[in-house]
Amino acid sequence: LDLPLLDPSHYPNGHYAALAPAAAGPWPGAALYKSVDGGTTYASIAEALTPATLGTVAAALATFAGGNTFDEANTITVILDDADAELVSVTEAAVQNGANLCALGSASAGWEVLQFRTATLTAPQTYVLSGLLRGRYGTEWAMPTHATNETFVMLGTVANVNAPFAELYMSRKYKAVTFGASLTAVTAQDFANNGIALRPYAPVMLGGGRDGSGNLTLNWTPRQRGAGGWPDGIDLPNTEL
Repeated sequence: LDLPLLDPSHYPNGHYAALAPAAAGPWPGAALYKSVDGGTTYASIAEALTPATLGTVAAALATFAGGNTFDEANTITVILDDADAELVSVTEAAVQNGANLCALGSASAGWEVLQFRTATLTAPQTYVLSGLLRGRYGTEWAMPTHATNETFVMLGTVANVNAPFAELYMSRKYKAVTFGASLTAVTAQDFANNGIALRPYAPVMLGGGRDGSGNLTLNWTPRQRGAGGWPDGIDLPNTEL
């Protein structure tokens, strides 16, 4: 998962990985292995003891232009991979405090980070999610990119994976191996870390105009990643410029 930085304490050059069991039954956890030599050797780089909640979206989520408000017009129908997994409803205040954070998309099209307030079970392993907060962490650009059968990932249990700055944009081979299983029995997945976590958010509130001499002035409001609040009497650092 090539995502924006979800927490200021996470690896700024890193990315995320969702590890979950491939079959029903007890799962002791797994380790994530990476190969930098085309699959000849692998080294363990992360672990997960709690399975990530994964699923497939039954229909493409429509775009939304409401900004930092709840999308009450659109819903997401998610079919979970794990029969033992479940999604739960929370209060609006809990969503505003960060609950039910998830990602929707694919490695090729990109990911929208969003949240949901209500999860309604409509069939075995199938939930309709509503009360959506869209485009979180600067991912509003991904709202028009959704497609049927794309991947749904709850982000509360994904692993934060460190990665060298020198490996940005370079494809590496990864294997998620259940503890006690054989590394050689797992099929490798190719992934390139494109450094989404390092990218500043797009500015907002673009405006401007010309004066009497024809000079054009443009104005915009930058956005700060992480704890971007603006306390009284304190200047924001220009880390995003």
